[in-house]
Amino acid sequence: MCMNCGCMKPDDEHGNSANITYDELRQAAQANGMSVEETIDTMARTAQQAGGSGQSGQYRSPGSQSGTDLGQGGSQQFGS
Repeated sequence: MCMNCGCMKPDDEHGNSANITYDELRQAAQANGMSVEETIDTMARTAQQAGGSGQSGQYRSPGSQSGTDLGQGGSQQFGS
């Protein structure tokens, strides 16, 4: 989970499946023919473009009326 909390334990989700593990990033990278580093860079650029540069950003997918709370402890919404 160190991928999103800073604990430096890359494969420990701390009992919460919402936390991002290194293995999940590796799988996402592999699925797109990218390295983990490229995937992290793409995620950072996408978050910045979506306006999620702070701890609690609000992302709205194109054409969506509802957003996804990217904030700490926030809820997740998917779909349009």
